[in-house]
Amino acid sequence: MERLSAAAENIKHELDRGLASERAEQEEYERLGNWEDLYANCTFEARKMIACQFIKSVYVYRNYALEIEFNVSLKISRR
Repeated sequence: MERLSAAAENIKHELDRGLASERAEQEEYERLGNWEDLYANCTFEARKMIACQFIKSVYVYRNYALEIEFNVSLKISRR
């Protein structure tokens, strides 16, 4: 009985951590959605400023290969 109770408690903690992570990801998606709406309705100069908020650096290599570092990170999981 004690082992089952401890296992149930561990599962509850894992569920709580998962829900907190999901809430944080949802907030990030909502924030990005707001940026998307703003971006769609602004001038070219404003779009450049918005892009600068997301792009940390751009590296150009031979044959025009690009490496882009972003200021935000999104981990997309498949369910």
